[in-house]
Amino acid sequence: MSILFDSVKEDVIRFIADDQKLAIWSPNYFKDLIQKMKFE
Repeated sequence: MSILFDSVKEDVIRFIADDQKLAIWSPNYFKDLIQKMKFE
């Protein structure tokens, strides 16, 4: 599965007051987040 981050950003940008917060979105950013998730 692949994700087009530019497309996702376009979908959510209208809900974000400061769209500069989306600048960090990248494959590596989300991979890092997944590694920090804990399931119990």
